[in-house]
Amino acid sequence: MGHLKEEPDFKMLEYLKGADCVFAPAHGKPWIPVPTVAKLIRQIEPKIIIPALFTNDIKPFLKEFPSKEKIDPQEKLNLKKKDIEGKEMQIICLKP
Repeated sequence: MGHLKEEPDFKMLEYLKGADCVFAPAHGKPWIPVPTVAKLIRQIEPKIIIPALFTNDIKPFLKEFPSKEKIDPQEKLNLKKKDIEGKEMQIICLKP
């Protein structure tokens, strides 16, 4: 989702629907607000969500996903198709 500053149009959302992995802006200004990002993520329904572009505080982003408020940041991430299958909107934080 990169450096989104406004909600993407319907055509773009349809293109992203069901994506395996989404890098989502997790801080707000100057990017789109965190609640809007959460709404878009719920529409896209990716298997893996990686918060990006945030300062040291990821809590506001995680509060938008109440069942996922406790996340341990990882040093690195290796994604393989077989590891992604069967996942449902798992949030993976990487250490800054």
